Amino acid sequence: MAFRVGIIGCGRMASTIEDEMQGTRRGGIVLPYCHAGGFLKVPDTEMVAACDIVEEKRVAFQERWNVSRGYSDYRELIDNEKPDILSICTRPEQHAEAMIYGAENGVKGMYAEKPLCCTLHEADAIRRAFNANGVFLEFGPMRRNWAVYRQARELAESGRFGKVVAVVGFGGNSVGGHFLDTLLYLLGDPDPVSIRGTLGTIYPAEDKPKDMGFVKDTPIRSASVAFENGTTLFAAGTGQNGEYELVCEEAIIRTQNDGESLQVRQASDAGKRALDL
Repeated sequence: MAFRVGIIGCGRMASTIEDEMQGTRRGGIVLPYCHAGGFLKVPDTEMVAACDIVEEKRVAFQERWNVSRGYSDYRELIDNEKPDILSICTRPEQHAEAMIYGAENGVKGMYAEKPLCCTLHEADAIRRAFNANGVFLEFGPMRRNWAVYRQARELAESGRFGKVVAVVGFGGNSVGGHFLDTLLYLLGDPDPVSIRGTLGTIYPAEDKPKDMGFVKDTPIRSASVAFENGTTLFAAGTGQNGEYELVCEEAIIRTQNDGESLQVRQASDAGKRALDL
């Protein structure tokens, strides 16, 4: 019997990003890329319903992915369709409410887009609801599954180049979810003890808020994090594809162009030299 899947939010990540990624050959990106395309590739799942408050998006999604039933209220979808799995593809400020309602009403697995939620209060409420009801969770940051980043972490943890001292990253328009998650993964997910950040932007001047205007997605221009194990994270949003360096005692392990390649530069008496991997 197939797992019943409900899609909440019928826009870019649920569907149309599939078109943007056609022909992309960067890092670990593979097709299908959107939620609906992914579920079609999994033989034991069936998309039974979709939900969006914008009717045009919902209808377009249903027609493209052959989903027969549509809703404008996620609660009706959950109550009527009894999905086993939910994909949460709405804006971040709408995640927590739908996720908690699903967890408390029979859903057993969810894939939520990043960022997972907007506040620590929401994060704690989601955790409580999921733990109390035995719900499994996966969410957006996927570079942990890319081969280059896995290889970089394995090299660092092997001890071949001494202890890891720090991780340094730059790229992206700001220090966002994918960026920070990749750096934390490369370090082995240590526990932080202090965090510093600088708000700013590399966007054109016309995109900046005027006077004391509010920016919903506040850009983090740079960040540094100190961890209990003595390592440090440094990050800066600079506009390029992600470049990450794991600084070890005896070498620097570098991933380039957002996961396209990996290089190790090892210190020696003659200076640094690149190693073949």
